[in-house]
Amino acid sequence: MVVRLKQGEVRGCYCFFFLMIRRRPRSTLFPYTTLFRSVAVESVMANAGQAVAQVALSMTPEGGTILLIAGKGNNGGDARIAAEHLPGRSQILIDANDPVSALRDFNHALEQRPDLIVDGLFGIGLNRDLDEDHCDLVYAVNEAKIPVLAVDCPSGLNADTGKSMGAAIMAKRTITLGTPKIGLLQPCADDHVGTLEVARSEERRVGKECRSRWSPYH
Repeated sequence: MVVRLKQGEVRGCYCFFFLMIRRRPRSTLFPYTTLFRSVAVESVMANAGQAVAQVALSMTPEGGTILLIAGKGNNGGDARIAAEHLPGRSQILIDANDPVSALRDFNHALEQRPDLIVDGLFGIGLNRDLDEDHCDLVYAVNEAKIPVLAVDCPSGLNADTGKSMGAAIMAKRTITLGTPKIGLLQPCADDHVGTLEVARSEERRVGKECRSRWSPYH
């Protein structure tokens, strides 16, 4: 399921919730490590990618073009999987392992006038400021003035503090997976996060197996 939250409207009701989260073990904040052991990580990522794709479809017209930027981590994997579930849309997938070539590919892709950019560059594990080349890529995305859907957390944004780490994506919408990250609800993160949607994992038992699915709802 996806819960849609507008920044500024939910901080009060989430205040107590996040005070409780702060007291929980860190591992409980990450959906990839809290699902039943019988659920493969690959399956979780596949379902997360499909949830991202559903939101991307809702943000673009039939026949539109979606530009996906995929980094090295789980967010990049989610973006790559999402690219496989975009019927009726043209997809441009940029491998951002090398930010210099990714920037060149991005500028070239802008000639196709994409309707949406999916940001799968960095995730919540970012623990240092972006280097100059990655900053240039983030600046180019922001300057393109094309709506951005951020996967889990806008790239360059600290998921704990909500502060920019050198440079950060300015998203129109952020789909965060599992538990809302505390930094996404900070006032300083508003312009980066945009509308926050929370995709929660739905587990169901089939025979003796437990299966998980990220299910968006609006």
